[in-house]
Amino acid sequence: EDEIQDVLAAYRKLKSLPFVDANRVAVIGGSHGGYLTQMLASREQPAAAISFAGLSDIEGMFLSSGLQLREGVQDWSDWREQLMTHRQRARDAANSSAEAPRIPGGNLRLRPGSAGYEVALELGWRYGDRRDAFQAISPNENIESVKGPVLYLVGGSDRLKEAGKAWIEALKQRGVTAKYSEHADMPHGFYWGNSDDPPPQFFEALQVTTKFIQGHLNKKSE
Repeated sequence: EDEIQDVLAAYRKLKSLPFVDANRVAVIGGSHGGYLTQMLASREQPAAAISFAGLSDIEGMFLSSGLQLREGVQDWSDWREQLMTHRQRARDAANSSAEAPRIPGGNLRLRPGSAGYEVALELGWRYGDRRDAFQAISPNENIESVKGPVLYLVGGSDRLKEAGKAWIEALKQRGVTAKYSEHADMPHGFYWGNSDDPPPQFFEALQVTTKFIQGHLNKKSE
C-alpha cells in the first residue's frame, strides 16, 4: 500500500502543476510498474492507463505460495535470512546449469531467487493467511473502482497473460473502455526492447500504445 500511495502522490502532484492539463494525464508502466498502473486506475481516473504485463491477480499468484514459504519464517531477521538463502540457491543453480527447484504458487511456479519468489516470501511474512490483505492490493479485486480507459499489453508466452485478459474482460462487462493486446511468442519484458534489434512485436506494441494514447489525449480539455 505504501508504494501505491507513492505513485498516487506523484500522479496528483503532476496534475497540480500549472502547466499541466489535469484532464490529459496518462499513466504507463511495465511488469510491477504495470501493476501499479492498474492500482492507480482503481484509485484515480487518468485520461488513459496502459499496463504492460501488470500483475492482475495478487491473491491467486501469491497467497498459497506465501503461506507455504511462511512456514519456515519465525521473525524479520529469519525472513531476511530465508531471502538471502533463496537468492544464493538461484545463483548456485545458474552457475551449475542446473534448474533451481520451484514451488507451486497459485497460477505460477516460483523459482527461488526470482522476483516472484521474493514477493511471495515477503507477502507471506507480512500478511500470512489474511486473504483480505492480498485482495486489497490486487487489481482483480478492485475492478469496480476502475472507470477507464485502460490498455493491457502482454507477450503470448507470458504467464501473466490469462490473468490480464480476465481483468480486461471483467472491465468490459462493467462498460469500461478496456483493450487487450497480445503479441505472439513474446516473453515477459519484451516491451522494453532491450536489444540492438528488437523483434517486430516490440514495434507493434509501441504502435498499439501510441494509438491508444492519442485516441484519449488528443483533444484538449475545455
